[in-house]
Amino acid sequence: MIDRALAAGAGLLALNIRRLTLELVDRAHAAGLRVTAWTVNTPEHLQVAHGMDLDGVTTDYPELGDTPRHPARPGPSHPPARSPAR
Repeated sequence: MIDRALAAGAGLLALNIRRLTLELVDRAHAAGLRVTAWTVNTPEHLQVAHGMDLDGVTTDYPELGDTPRHPARPGPSHPPARSPAR
């Protein structure tokens, strides 16, 4: 796939998120290609896209861009108690 893209003079691979692997993305980047994914419509797919260091995504839900890149880890349900002032 990468060889065909380069032979065609492409500078970008745009593939379904389900077809991408980290190995493919790394090889494409090493060959100088940018890589984007479609259709990224869930927060989980967006996390996968970030984890693969994609250059872009296509989505039907632009508000997904408001999703934190690294979701907060679960923590205490309330802040820890403060020590009394002296």
